[in-house]
Amino acid sequence: GCPLHYDVPTYVGLIADGKHREALKLIKDSTPVAYSLGAVCPAFCEDECRRQEIEETIAIRLLKKAVAEFDMESDNPYIPEVRGKRDEKIAVVGGGPSGLTAATQLSRRGYGVTIYESQKKLGGMLRYGIPEFRLPKKLLDREVELALRIGDIDVKTETTLGEDVTLEELMAEYDAVYLATGA
Repeated sequence: GCPLHYDVPTYVGLIADGKHREALKLIKDSTPVAYSLGAVCPAFCEDECRRQEIEETIAIRLLKKAVAEFDMESDNPYIPEVRGKRDEKIAVVGGGPSGLTAATQLSRRGYGVTIYESQKKLGGMLRYGIPEFRLPKKLLDREVELALRIGDIDVKTETTLGEDVTLEELMAEYDAVYLATGA
C-alpha cells in the first residue's frame, strides 16, 4: 500500500528484531526525511497491512518515525555513504521532500549538487505547510542538516527561479537540472 514503494515488511521485521540501525539504513537509503514521513504520512500501508487478518494492523508509520527519531538523537546518526566522485554538476530547484531526496540520491552517486530554494530554509511543504504540533521544526531542521552531510551538496536559499536565476542560466552552468518546485 505504500505509494513510495518502501520495503515495509523488511524494515518492520528489522525493527521487531531490534535491528534499528539496519531498519533505518533501509529507509534512509530511499529518503532523507524518514522522521518527517513518519510524522505526516497518511499511512496507506497500514490499510493494506496483512497483520490485520490475524489480529490488528501494525503501526508502520509510527515505527518509521520512532526509529528515525532514535537515530537523529544518537551520537552517531546514519549518513548514507557516497559511492565515487563524478565531474558532472546538477542543479536541483526546490528544497522540499522531492528536491532533498533527489539531491541526496545524486550526491550519494558522486555528483556535485546545488539546491536552489526560494524560501529562507529547506523543507518545502514539510516546513511551511505542516503545523508544528504534527512536525516539530527542530526535528525537521535536524533531518535537513543530516541530509546535507551526504556528499557534495551546496544550498542557495532565497533564490527564486525566474527572478534570481533563470532556467537557461542553470542549464548553461550545470550538466542537468531537476525541477522540484512542489506546491
